[in-house]
Amino acid sequence: MTTSEPTGTPPRWPAALAVGVCAVGFAVSSYLIHVHHLVHTGAAVTGFCDLSATVNCAGAARSAFSSIAGVPIALLGLAWYVVAAALALVGVGTGRSANTARRLLALGSVAGVAYSIVLAAVSVLIVKSVCPACIALYAVNVVLVVAALALWKAHRGASVGHSPVPPLAAGAAFAAIVAAGVLLAPAPPARELPSVDELRGPPLTSEQLAQLRLPSGPSRGPDDAALVFVEFSDFQCPYCGILTRSLHEVEPEYEGRLRVEFRQYPLSFHEHAHGAAIAAVCAHRQGRFWELHDLMFADQTGLAADGLREKAAAAGLDLDAYDACIGDPSADAEVSGDQAAGAAVGVAGTPAFYVNGTPYGGGLPPELLREIFDAELAKLEP
Repeated sequence: MTTSEPTGTPPRWPAALAVGVCAVGFAVSSYLIHVHHLVHTGAAVTGFCDLSATVNCAGAARSAFSSIAGVPIALLGLAWYVVAAALALVGVGTGRSANTARRLLALGSVAGVAYSIVLAAVSVLIVKSVCPACIALYAVNVVLVVAALALWKAHRGASVGHSPVPPLAAGAAFAAIVAAGVLLAPAPPARELPSVDELRGPPLTSEQLAQLRLPSGPSRGPDDAALVFVEFSDFQCPYCGILTRSLHEVEPEYEGRLRVEFRQYPLSFHEHAHGAAIAAVCAHRQGRFWELHDLMFADQTGLAADGLREKAAAAGLDLDAYDACIGDPSADAEVSGDQAAGAAVGVAGTPAFYVNGTPYGGGLPPELLREIFDAELAKLEP
């Protein structure tokens, strides 16, 4: 006896839609894993994922919310989209495992939308940076939940038989993909770093050299150091944060030979940069500049007025004196003076820095800073 497919066969478009949108989610998640590697190796993120100070992927990748137990959430998302596509394909059947697959797909996709809402709120309220690729994944998750619920509805009431596919296959597959991603993924490819000659800018004129240094400004290191590092920086600039971390790593190797001098250059399109610069001036007046400097670069998302005041307290500042200084026009004038000096020596963006008067720039990794310092020291050898 033969059987034929019953009339009213459930449509297959929900499964096809789910598989298609999972493919998009897989591609975007792969890109975000790449961004995560770039950010955590000090490389720049460019293109559509770096549109402005508040619309970029680097802010999300740099935040503590980009990982769970050390695993990038983009990798967890990638694993989910592979499993979700498999669940959609299994879910077009009528067996017991097909019914389980539809249920898991529906529950997982609803959870994905809920998690997307949480991440979007964190992005806007805490990180204060909107990630374009993350928004694409939020849209993927919304479409996936529509497809999953349509698949569930289309097969509601379908007969439940037996199937050789174990009900726990989805969970096992998810765990296997995540484990493979963590344990077997190759390290990010080595970046081809520019040479010191490529980074070096044109020499300054004598008039520009006179504008470069500010004896009364924030500094550390001996007055007669062989290397003088003058940086024009913006506390909200992510690449300034990268350079700061690189300098902290390299500086002990040049102890006694390196002097670091800091000058303010807040960029106009960074909402909180000017306020942070004034706060830094006020910290310098209390002899606590470097303490506040390090706290601000450690948390570049907390530079609104309240966050600055909290950091000032943590840096050991007298808050009454700090509050009075914040409203003092002379503090703002100091920032404007540094900006004018920066414009005079050719600063066009941040970070811009000068080693013994030779201009360089960019959020450089430690190895390039070492090359620059060694090259400048070599010039001094008889």
